[in-house]
Amino acid sequence: MTDDLRVLLKSVSVWAVVAGWSVLAAAQISRAPMVQQRAQVSQRSCLDGAKDTLTFDGTAQAATQETALADARNNATDRAMACVAEVLFTTPGYAAIYGAQAIGDYVRNSGRVIDSSASADSRAGAGGFRGFVRFELKRGYFDISTIRELAVKPVPEPTMPWGFSLLPVRLIGYDGTNVEIPTRAGRPREGSFTFAFNARRLDGGSLSIRLDSIRVIEDGSSGTTRWSFDVFANGGAPAFTVPETRYDDRVGRYAMPRDRSVETTVRIDNAGWVELRVLGHRHEPVK
Repeated sequence: MTDDLRVLLKSVSVWAVVAGWSVLAAAQISRAPMVQQRAQVSQRSCLDGAKDTLTFDGTAQAATQETALADARNNATDRAMACVAEVLFTTPGYAAIYGAQAIGDYVRNSGRVIDSSASADSRAGAGGFRGFVRFELKRGYFDISTIRELAVKPVPEPTMPWGFSLLPVRLIGYDGTNVEIPTRAGRPREGSFTFAFNARRLDGGSLSIRLDSIRVIEDGSSGTTRWSFDVFANGGAPAFTVPETRYDDRVGRYAMPRDRSVETTVRIDNAGWVELRVLGHRHEPVK
């Protein structure tokens, strides 16, 4: 092999290595936006760095000043509710005690509006207004002991099991978060269950919520008992229904089918929370 040929082959080899590194770097750069986007799901507490008082700003557009201010106030209190939901969700034993109604009442009764305005805004339509409200809540109202003392815990009917959890959207990641919701009647011997869900963030601003299993603690009778369950995501009509089935507490855990019949997708809005609620229906008389 001539010296000229050796030099040529060496040059080709060096060029190939450089080109390979360039392609790899370009591929990594092209993937960077997706990695960066998904890293935005925060695991920090909304209370990090908070002092004695927290403020929450709400905005809204509407056709009248009154409606713009009312909607802005609701937006601000929703943000405060989301922060309370984070405290409950990250405190063992408290993730599934209070629903949206209880926490909403707690926030509105404990905080106050410290600033508000409604100005004309052409983006809200002809003669429309843009409302702004700043809502204040003292740091002490985020302590779990204060929430326990002042928030009203709902009590289910004696023979109708229910349960709920207020999911803080900011803490739900792309890898999924397991959520257990105790679902009990006012008299637990008449029906007591634990629903195991998985909540997962999706690209595009949605949450996927799937029911994985139902654990039967008390089916409500000495034998088997027929039950169906409605699952709600942010109220309204049921997101899906677990059809009538005989349940037996001696069996314990019932796995759900691996299909879309026990799954729903919830659009993430400005509230910052999703209320997941379960309501049980008994299909035979209480003995």
